Amino acid sequence: MTWELFLDISKRLKFCQNVAERALKQGNRRSYCFYKAMEAEQLVAKFQYGKAIQMLQKPFAILGELESVDQEEKNSMKLVKALLHYVKAHAFGCMQKNGDALSEIKTSLQQCKSVSGNSYFAARLVNQQGAIYMNMGKYMESLDCHLNAYEILKKSAASDLLLDVPTYLMNIGTGYSEMGKDVRQQKPLEAIKHFEKAIDYYDRSLSTEKRLHMDEYIKTALTLKNKAMAYCHLHRLSEGLRMAEQSLTIRRKYLPQKNPDVCRGLIFVAQIHYDMGREKQKSGDVGSVEEFQQAERYFGEAAEMEVSGRPDEGFPTVDYEALKHEYLDVLKRLCKNDELQRRKKIFMDFDRKVEKRSVSPRKQSESSQSEESTSGSSSNEEAEDEQQTHTEIKEESSRKKTRKEQLREASTKCSIA
Repeated sequence: MTWELFLDISKRLKFCQNVAERALKQGNRRSYCFYKAMEAEQLVAKFQYGKAIQMLQKPFAILGELESVDQEEKNSMKLVKALLHYVKAHAFGCMQKNGDALSEIKTSLQQCKSVSGNSYFAARLVNQQGAIYMNMGKYMESLDCHLNAYEILKKSAASDLLLDVPTYLMNIGTGYSEMGKDVRQQKPLEAIKHFEKAIDYYDRSLSTEKRLHMDEYIKTALTLKNKAMAYCHLHRLSEGLRMAEQSLTIRRKYLPQKNPDVCRGLIFVAQIHYDMGREKQKSGDVGSVEEFQQAERYFGEAAEMEVSGRPDEGFPTVDYEALKHEYLDVLKRLCKNDELQRRKKIFMDFDRKVEKRSVSPRKQSESSQSEESTSGSSSNEEAEDEQQTHTEIKEESSRKKTRKEQLREASTKCSIA
């Protein structure tokens, strides 16, 4: 929907609240249920997953009570019920309750297709199903869903110039990127092909945004960051850095100063400089010092955001552990021992505060998933993701990943939306 791109969450939330209340006063209970579902979706975007699920209970109960002999009215109620299940699936997915999320989205799809077949709404549901499979690590199933969602959308509207198309193309790219990461140790040549396909779909997404006059906005930042990651996986760091810097510039322009997605963008740019510095250091290139200095600058700004508290109650981002490890290593390589000790103490104090809250690092929107979440669900880079959680420890090439690899894996997972 257009408002997902151009209205902030608070305004969308207030709009849904007002319309739902008016519908209830007028006795239009079906409309009330529809707008309560949309209101709950905004709560999901604000990380209030439990509250969103609770809000859906009353609309579900109302629809269970409504009866109609008119077939058109019955079909409308089915579609509203499908929307309720969709939002519930989105909330469960963000809570990493993937089994519940998959069950809800399948129910939603069944309700939707019984009325409208392969429609615009059905494409969104299939897109969401792909996000859930992505969270489950089922990358082939996820990619199949996103390809299917794109085809459904094109056939239902006989056009590819639709607001959701850039998102679906980006999600397909993310599917290929994750498949590339999954096989890069055992089948490096196959992985390269997957990353190249990912870049192709990211370019198609960006091109479609320009044709729709949607470019250079938040969604563009997510696609650029995902594209940057694909370049980095291909060891094309200079190209990746350029994409990452463009993504960060857009986020700084449109998001609040301490937004988690801005923080993650800073960390990502710092990590590329860090990797470039290590490569140059290994080859004896004195330019490594400049790269580490750039990494220090970006890591330092991100660290201040992490430990000083942000609008999302100060929970650390999924990149926080990687930030700590790599920032301290940069300071060590630059021989800044006093700053190294000072930062260590700051991180220790912050870690104690987080531990007292007894709350795990919150899933961010840069996805699938996400950081940002647009046109359905995120599978957020950020997702910024949109809309992520720490990656599970997996076996690669008959060995376990090192702690350092685990930290970097968590902070370089692409997002879908």
